[in-house]
Amino acid sequence: MHEIGLCEGLVPGAVEGAAGRPVRSVRIRAGVLQRIVPESMQLAWQMVADGTVAQDALVELDVVPVTLTCRGCGATTQSEDPYARCSACSGVDLDTSGGDELMLVSLELGG
Repeated sequence: MHEIGLCEGLVPGAVEGAAGRPVRSVRIRAGVLQRIVPESMQLAWQMVADGTVAQDALVELDVVPVTLTCRGCGATTQSEDPYARCSACSGVDLDTSGGDELMLVSLELGG
């Protein structure tokens, strides 16, 4: 479950940003190429954040598509499928752009 490693990079920022206040939810922007399973991300968050002000936070994911450019036919498209083929010719020789980001976007804090 690679989501644990991702959370190990995100939880400290949430804890720091919360400045001692409980975190109700976190919004994370993640590229489709991160291949995150939302349920696994929530479980990983709870495991990594255990004992911190962020341990009970709900994880909300915004998935960012990848831009694909086919080397065969030149078509460019976006996809939320990390295993996509060219939508025009079904080719697999693709250049990718984006879709690999991972960012803590916002926190909702409790009182």
